[in-house]
Amino acid sequence: MVCASWAPGPGKVHQWRTLATARAMDSTAFVVAVDQAATGDPDALGRPTGVGHSMVVDPTGRVLLELGIAPELAFIDLDPAEADVAREALPVLPD
Repeated sequence: MVCASWAPGPGKVHQWRTLATARAMDSTAFVVAVDQAATGDPDALGRPTGVGHSMVVDPTGRVLLELGIAPELAFIDLDPAEADVAREALPVLPD
């Protein structure tokens, strides 16, 4: 679980997505990345007030859920066994 208030600006949503998927892949774990909803334009420079785009990523880096910039609530079912399957296929932790 990652809770953040990501700073807005050019390319910041792309950074957010990239880092969330990278953390899921390099840890072969589910990542639930929750960012504060955007208070303005996520592409305009500003203080860390959030860009939205909260997301759930599976252990292989596949995005299972991504919200928008407004406040939203979502539910998703996760199967912890998927992490075991990913760790068999991608043994990054023992390496």
